[in-house]
Amino acid sequence: MGRLSIPSLPEGPIREFYERLHTLHQVAGQPSMRALHHGTRTATRPRGINATSIHAAFARPRLARWDVVSEIVRLLDGDVGEFAELWQQARHRELSADVPPGTVLGAYPKEVGGSWPADRSGGAVPRELPPDLRTLSGRERQLAELDTVLDAGTEAGMTMIIVLTGPPGVGKTALAVHWAHRVADRFPDGQLYLDLRGYHPVPPTRPTDALAGLLGALGEDAATLPPGLASRAARFRTLLADRRMLVVLDNAGSVDQVRPLLPGTGRCRTVVTSRDSLAGLVARHGVRRLDLDPLAPRAPPFRGGPLGVPPATDEAATPARHPAPPYRPAPIRLAIVAPRPTHGDACGDAPPGRSRRTADRGRKIGRLPGTGDAADRTDGGDLTAAGPPAGPDRRAQRP
Repeated sequence: MGRLSIPSLPEGPIREFYERLHTLHQVAGQPSMRALHHGTRTATRPRGINATSIHAAFARPRLARWDVVSEIVRLLDGDVGEFAELWQQARHRELSADVPPGTVLGAYPKEVGGSWPADRSGGAVPRELPPDLRTLSGRERQLAELDTVLDAGTEAGMTMIIVLTGPPGVGKTALAVHWAHRVADRFPDGQLYLDLRGYHPVPPTRPTDALAGLLGALGEDAATLPPGLASRAARFRTLLADRRMLVVLDNAGSVDQVRPLLPGTGRCRTVVTSRDSLAGLVARHGVRRLDLDPLAPRAPPFRGGPLGVPPATDEAATPARHPAPPYRPAPIRLAIVAPRPTHGDACGDAPPGRSRRTADRGRKIGRLPGTGDAADRTDGGDLTAAGPPAGPDRRAQRP
């Protein structure tokens, strides 16, 4: 990843934070990003923090999340409390450069007892994200890609739209919500969430209704909302013009459903999930699309076989603990379990009312060539034509 260098920043709290962090790294012997990555692996985070995110905490001018910074300081044997204060002051300065004068900024980081910045309209800052999953397994690579896209868009100062696509049930919503919670501190003016119901049994959310909900979350009175789609979209872009917010549009069905809901400034980020590729957004708005594939299932190995065929195992190499049952088709198994007639029943002496010829025919059918009557007493599972014991002949009971 190259040599670590302090970002080009003016004198002030932000530059002081980076200088102290680089000094701590040098005193600790300048461990590599890979070594720091391995050191962040814990029971709750088995894959650790991505090495790219650790490198960004040293080299990019935008402050990294506090959970990343605190882990780096801990691994370098630094004073976490001291760096929390440095990070607080740098974060205040970073936010003050993006908000109008007079805005009351809360203390950072919130993990060490601070509060969120107050909303400019005097109301509560919208925090509409659904509950986060405790862990999200199998999507570490996608989370790292999302972090990279966010950092690249922040440095370029451009409006960034990320589209997560994939088949139903692949985990698009879970990934979007989990990542949004991870980067929530990067958007101090709030996070908006809206389910567009693009593929629900009920009709999808119309863009005008979606904008009504988004404007309401931003403190707009429903009675004073503009009536038309274009006017509501313009009002939405106006309210987001001087804010740094994250907008999550879940389950989008089409490009026309999403386009009116996009912010117009580079400080906001939008994440869209959809089964559709939304090619129109990619072509016109420079969307970054991330296709999700289904995770490989962890199914137990298949040990059976078709009906009547034993599983392919090496019995000589792996002796079975218990004798394997005979693998025969169902009719043969039933024939083996069913009671077999003994010599002298159906194929032996003729019951009352039957002719001797019928009994002799039964003996011939039940006898195997060259074996004599002993075949009738063999329990080998052969399919003979001998049926169940014959009941009393009803013809003999006729008057």
